[in-house]
Amino acid sequence: SSDVCSSDLALEQIVHKGFNPDYTLFFDVTLDESIRRINSRVEVSNRLDDEGVIFKSRIFDGYQERFKKSPYRMVKIDAMQSIDDVIKQMNTWVDNVLVRRFKQ
Repeated sequence: SSDVCSSDLALEQIVHKGFNPDYTLFFDVTLDESIRRINSRVEVSNRLDDEGVIFKSRIFDGYQERFKKSPYRMVKIDAMQSIDDVIKQMNTWVDNVLVRRFKQ
């Protein structure tokens, strides 16, 4: 998993060209639940949705590893909750962190 994470980080450096966000919202959901949600969508799937379980597992592991390495900038959102609860978590974080930060 560390080779996946390091190759992901290398790709991110190329794509971001030196820009690193202050925060990243990390929607924490199990791999099984994310696959269930993808498969239950009504709209047409995209290229990433059509990738196999091994690919999705590597991406999932990579984000879990990133969260462990950068918890100070990765904002964990419990995405196993309902969509309304996920939105409430995001709004609470925005109100408590971003709004306060920009009022200063």
